[in-house]
Amino acid sequence: MKHLAALLSVSLTIAAQGQITHELVVEDDEFNPPSLTIALGDHVHITWDNSVQNDHDVTQISEATWNVNGTTLLPGGFQFGVGTPNPGTDFTITPTATAWYICTIHASMGMKGVINVTGGNGIEEATAQELYQLAPNPANTTVTVVSPNSGAFNVRFTDAAGRLCMDRTLNAERTVDVSTLTEGLYLVEFRDLRGKLLARQRAVVAH
Repeated sequence: MKHLAALLSVSLTIAAQGQITHELVVEDDEFNPPSLTIALGDHVHITWDNSVQNDHDVTQISEATWNVNGTTLLPGGFQFGVGTPNPGTDFTITPTATAWYICTIHASMGMKGVINVTGGNGIEEATAQELYQLAPNPANTTVTVVSPNSGAFNVRFTDAAGRLCMDRTLNAERTVDVSTLTEGLYLVEFRDLRGKLLARQRAVVAH
């Protein structure tokens, strides 16, 4: 029955805006499925199976820590479940890059998983990315948007858990203050004033 549930858990639901929501289930001593591949902008719905009897958490860590079954939280990473700042059993995240995660309680038993994030929709999107660059990257206190676009546009920073952390309209001034952002990896979206997506980039904030 557990393996049948595994097949059901990877079913995909089409979201209202064309994005996809993938299901990830926390079961006793394992994540189901342990590996997901999603497109940039897709969501991951994390729930605890009704049959779970043991305590579990879902904690994002670095790839290096994941490889040795370590438990150190990735700065700015997501953390849900028992013993975390986000207790509960139902969460939705929008990873901006490949995310390695574990259950810190059962890391020694190999309870871990990975969400592989693929980006880009071909040459057209790749060209658009080149028109919007961030410097420096990684950034400490400020980051400058380098673009031939001379008009006004919006820039949005979303963290690894899918939370919108900053939304700014840029005019002649192209420098963004990131000193208040938590260290970590961010998805940066550039949109026109009507909300149309122009390009995406990834930025690292390191104070």
